[in-house]
Amino acid sequence: GAGEIGAVPMSETQAHRANTAATAAIIRTDVRKIRDKCCNFPLRSAALKNIIGLLLSGTSGVVLPQKYFIGDSFLNPLTKAEDGLFLANVTFEPGCRNNWHIHHAKKGGGQLLICTAGEGWYQEYGKAAVSLVPGTVIVIPEGVKHWHGAKKDSWFSHKAIEMPGEECSNEWCEQVSDKEYNAL
Repeated sequence: GAGEIGAVPMSETQAHRANTAATAAIIRTDVRKIRDKCCNFPLRSAALKNIIGLLLSGTSGVVLPQKYFIGDSFLNPLTKAEDGLFLANVTFEPGCRNNWHIHHAKKGGGQLLICTAGEGWYQEYGKAAVSLVPGTVIVIPEGVKHWHGAKKDSWFSHKAIEMPGEECSNEWCEQVSDKEYNAL
């Protein structure tokens, strides 16, 4: 049956989401405790840093359509587009990347990426790929063909901000080939 919080009835889907969010919060708290007790030394293991970073940033969300990605990626919207600014956490499994794509707008637009966990790649068409690590900020102007995703051996998360603009749209292009990706 449907769960309830106070006097406000919830659907089964809402109850499931609330339980999932509560469980994720508990896991993140436990991971912080483990990090604080056991990791007061410099972390030498990139894998351990990666796992702790991803657990703290969260990987919940919907799996994004395979037609635009190679591998699995997860979108967790943090705001709604109708709020005036769309912000989401996007998490990529190792080796996952999106297709080449372009953010179009009549005025304004583009995208801002803030890397939060793991390691990834960003590349503009015709340019060298840029290595992404937590703290890296990428500003993608309107009209620039590009792709981004995880490195081969690392989960990767970033916050994606769709910059406000007029008549904004995304054009999805060809996949980033295995040959292109494996050359990085």
